[in-house]
Amino acid sequence: MPITIVQPKHMAAFACLGAECPDTCCKDWAVDVDPATERRWRRHPDPNWRNRLKRGMRRVNDAQAKPRTLIAMRPDGSCPFHDADRLCS
Repeated sequence: MPITIVQPKHMAAFACLGAECPDTCCKDWAVDVDPATERRWRRHPDPNWRNRLKRGMRRVNDAQAKPRTLIAMRPDGSCPFHDADRLCS
């Protein structure tokens, strides 16, 4: 199955340090999930991934009471999509 990768333009120059990162950008942040990505994740063809993606998101209301979706960080503040090596799974 082909994989589609969606990323901001500036990510082309980014180099993740993974477990060597002294201050990971994927910890203690409120990471927004845009509506199109949320729909794609909720329809992922692999049921195991679909469940993991659903567990990794949470719905909140912004300051104007408008709903939005965030990646739901783990209790320690880390990203739920990181593997043990602190890299994206």
